[in-house]
Amino acid sequence: MTSVNERPAVGQLLRYWRQVRRMSQLALATEARVTPRHVSFVESGRATPRREMVLTLAGTLDLPLRDRNQLLVAAGYAPVYHDTDLDQPAMTPVRAAVDRVLRQHEPYPAVVLTRHWDVTQTNDAARAMFEWLVGPAAARTRRRPTSSGSCSTRKACAGTC
Repeated sequence: MTSVNERPAVGQLLRYWRQVRRMSQLALATEARVTPRHVSFVESGRATPRREMVLTLAGTLDLPLRDRNQLLVAAGYAPVYHDTDLDQPAMTPVRAAVDRVLRQHEPYPAVVLTRHWDVTQTNDAARAMFEWLVGPAAARTRRRPTSSGSCSTRKACAGTC
């Protein structure tokens, strides 16, 4: 478990995402309808943003929900968005939709990937394509995401996850 001192400050995360999105403080402030001074103060740690401000800035930067939660936690607030594992019963309709998309995509290859580019599901055409590309034994080694974010395989992934 990380302590309060080990987690990144909200200002550092905000600056990181602003730079990833190639936005200036002025551009972010203008789109979020706040003052550039406030954005500067939040990034430098001179101001603590309110929960609504964190969500506004995260929305303006078009952050993924997982990263919005990280920004909220860094600011000292509880996460807003739930991270539900695909294996949970509540995700049954989502799994059914993904399975239907894979089936309907036949005869063309289709794959389902995690955010780390691990293959979690394929249709029959993709399975045949992978067997042709890498051989039957390698194509049968399946990775599935676990709740910890790493992968579980029949063979050890040697820390590549």
